Amino acid sequence: MIHTIAPQAAVIDVTHGIEPFNVLQGAVMLASALPYLPCGVHLAVVDPGVGGDRRGIALKDASGRLFVGPDNGLLMLAADHAGRVDEAVELEAVKPPAEHGSATFHARDVFAPTAARLALGAALAELGAPVEPDSLRRLQLPEPVPIGGGVEVGALAVDRFGNIALPVRFGKITEALAGGAACVVESTCGSVEAAVGRTFSSVAPGRAVIYANAFGYAELAVREGSAAAVLGAVRGDAIRISTKG
Repeated sequence: MIHTIAPQAAVIDVTHGIEPFNVLQGAVMLASALPYLPCGVHLAVVDPGVGGDRRGIALKDASGRLFVGPDNGLLMLAADHAGRVDEAVELEAVKPPAEHGSATFHARDVFAPTAARLALGAALAELGAPVEPDSLRRLQLPEPVPIGGGVEVGALAVDRFGNIALPVRFGKITEALAGGAACVVESTCGSVEAAVGRTFSSVAPGRAVIYANAFGYAELAVREGSAAAVLGAVRGDAIRISTKG
């Protein structure tokens, strides 16, 4: 759809690997990828409320970057990196399916055409009614909860390798562990001893490691195995990380 409207636009496909319905994971990924992307139009869609009463929005931040997507918090961790949102509009509602598009495919029928029009130079004011930036929905990364000798935090996502992504910077984990090189990781269904390492090869095959992912967030992996299977953990489960002792 983007190339149909704006055939000269260069499209960078960042990922289709976000877990279904995981808006927070999508928000973290978008914000994390932003420093590596050129200034332009950023289209993101993780949209469990498609067709409902959530707004479709387009906005511009203080650096001139443009964002398009649902008003469910997905865009705002990234948009707020510039310090403020300068302008935002609510996109015109999709027309009935019999006339144009689908009530359940706004990524194709609303957001992609909007991104293409912005790439062609359209002003935000041409695309919808203005909204107050302060009214846009924002998500907060959950803070790790201190426990004896460590922290507890919810699992942000589980990837196809069984690695468990945590919504906390790796440095906060090492700080909570007081620089220790070993820890115990627990869920409601299991526990495992883990090393605090730089990468998967910091441990032997079958062993667990907590490391910093590509964007500096903490992840738990089992080398050549599945941390999620070892812990019986899924997205949202409480993960407790404490010093080994």
